[in-house]
Amino acid sequence: MPEATLPTARRRHGLAYAVFLLLLAAMLAQMAWYYPRLPERMASHFDISGRANAFMPKQGFMLLNLGVAALLLLVLLIVPMLIARLPASMINLPNKDYWLAPERRAATARTLQGFMVGFGNMMMLFLLVVLGDAMRASLLPEPHLQGRVWAMLVALGIFLIYWTVRFLRAFRRPR
Repeated sequence: MPEATLPTARRRHGLAYAVFLLLLAAMLAQMAWYYPRLPERMASHFDISGRANAFMPKQGFMLLNLGVAALLLLVLLIVPMLIARLPASMINLPNKDYWLAPERRAATARTLQGFMVGFGNMMMLFLLVVLGDAMRASLLPEPHLQGRVWAMLVALGIFLIYWTVRFLRAFRRPR
């Protein structure tokens, strides 16, 4: 696993966490701006054509999305700490006997932290866009999503394939 120097890795992870916090702040600002404008009953689920087919109270909608964001933040903060402390038997990682050997475990935890933050940033960006589109849709007389959500789903799919390939390549056993 090509590991950058520790100060470089820390700066990169710090920047990635800063991006996550900026996305979280943008999501909170978006929610605060839309909340007073939203109807009491808002669209919460949409069919394949983008038309609303389920509704919920706006307080529940906001709490659900805040809970998802909090869960993302918790996972990003807790999981990397757990990797350094959990027994190898509780960690699912390709070639884990090699990567979790005592002499590589700290570097492996840093690498996993980078992957987790990158994944979290994409999920937070996805949540920001989809939440915004759902709130804008709820302001329409006939709630329906615009095309941006579908483009974001395609982008998320491409990112997940890219992320998975990079993850599996990072944890190949060196020759």
